[in-house]
Amino acid sequence: MLTVSVGSAGAEATFQQDTSAHAVSFDGWELHIDQTGQSLNSVAPLSGNQFTRDIFASGRALATVSGNGGSPYTGGVLEVGYQIGYQADVSNGAVITGNAGLTPGVVYIPEQAETVHLTADPNIPPVVDLFNGQALELGIETPVEGNLSTQVAPGTIATVPVQKKECRSTQCAITLRDVHLEVNHALGSVSVRSYAIFTASTDVADDVVVSYGPPVIV
Repeated sequence: MLTVSVGSAGAEATFQQDTSAHAVSFDGWELHIDQTGQSLNSVAPLSGNQFTRDIFASGRALATVSGNGGSPYTGGVLEVGYQIGYQADVSNGAVITGNAGLTPGVVYIPEQAETVHLTADPNIPPVVDLFNGQALELGIETPVEGNLSTQVAPGTIATVPVQKKECRSTQCAITLRDVHLEVNHALGSVSVRSYAIFTASTDVADDVVVSYGPPVIV
């Protein structure tokens, strides 16, 4: 399972391009979202874990309602967050696996050995009779080939809401400054993109408009 935690901290930021989205609601209102000042900065994790990513994110989302709708605008909700995609999940950890085989073995243990004469003379007793009080041991050998393996699950996309605001006027905004995202148990590359969702409401309908920031590999 991928785990993501959200906090606040400071780090140097690299800014990304601004993004926006526009839609006309069912009632005829003009709905706008503008994402500005976006940045994502990936730093070495404090834990030193190779399956962890430390990311610092900033940005502002501004939602605006304009125009003349057929029904009065009664308010809306603005939500901002991040979508995080990763290639593989290693949260199940490592396990030991092995393959065991059965190999029959025969061991002769003579208590007393006599001199063996290699001859075709029929008067010479067979070799097996030359061991006085011999013991015959039949055994099973069990070789085990062990190896260390990791259980890897397919990657997915996790949506991480960071902040939500109820909008009572025709304009509202959320600003994030150096929000800390920690991604754990992720194998391979990790991609992050911001999102802003604005839901505008009237007595007749709800309309949703979404803006996405450019994806960044961290």
